[in-house]
Amino acid sequence: MIWQHVSTIAVGAVLTATSIITGLTFTMAMRFWEKRVDITTAPQTAGYLERKTLVDGLGTHLIWTVLVGVASTAWSAFGALVSGPNLAVWATAVCATLLSYQLLMVAEALLKLYTSSIELGQ
Repeated sequence: MIWQHVSTIAVGAVLTATSIITGLTFTMAMRFWEKRVDITTAPQTAGYLERKTLVDGLGTHLIWTVLVGVASTAWSAFGALVSGPNLAVWATAVCATLLSYQLLMVAEALLKLYTSSIELGQ
C-alpha cells in the first residue's frame, strides 16, 4: 500500500468492520473462557486431556485475536478522528495490515474449530 501510494477515504467503514469482528471474537473468547473453567474444574471432564488442550489453545488464540482487534479498532478510530477526507498513505497501510491480520486470525480460529469438531467427533 505504501509503494502504490494508496490512501483510503473509507476509514469509517473499516472502523465499523473491525468493531464488529472484535465484538464477535470477544464473545467467542468469553465462551471459550467458560469452557476452559468448566473443563478444568468439573470432575466429569477430568479425563479429557485432548479436549482440554484444544480448548486451552483455542481460548488463547481467541484472546490474541481480540487484542489484535482492539489495536485495529483503536488505530481506525484514531484515523477517523484526526484525518481529513483521506487517511495518510502510511496510516492506511497500518490500518490495512491490522485488519488483514485480524481477518487471518479469525479465519484460522474458525478453521481450528471446524477441524477440531471433526477430530474429536471420531
